[in-house]
Amino acid sequence: MKQQRLTRQPVPKVTEEDVKRVALRDFGIAQLPEVFSILNGLQDLKEDPRIRLAVMKLANQDIKRLPDRIKSALRDWRDTLVAAEYPTSDYDADWLQYRQWLTKK
Repeated sequence: MKQQRLTRQPVPKVTEEDVKRVALRDFGIAQLPEVFSILNGLQDLKEDPRIRLAVMKLANQDIKRLPDRIKSALRDWRDTLVAAEYPTSDYDADWLQYRQWLTKK
């Protein structure tokens, strides 16, 4: 019986600096106070930069979508991470897409 090679799912290693940079990039300096105020709605989850980045990615640069993304994350933060980081379950393609989104200028 041929043994199947298991693909390891990559996990982003992100920081608070990434959160600040992406918030500025995606929402602009004028909206930063409001963006961070909304992100504070993540309660205990707000300390995890990965979850905050996922919320912003799913909001797709639309500040009006942030509150709904927050509600979803509070229901189940794992679903939020999967939707943002692994939307197709093709780990290699998803990982490339996420890295491009994270590092774009």
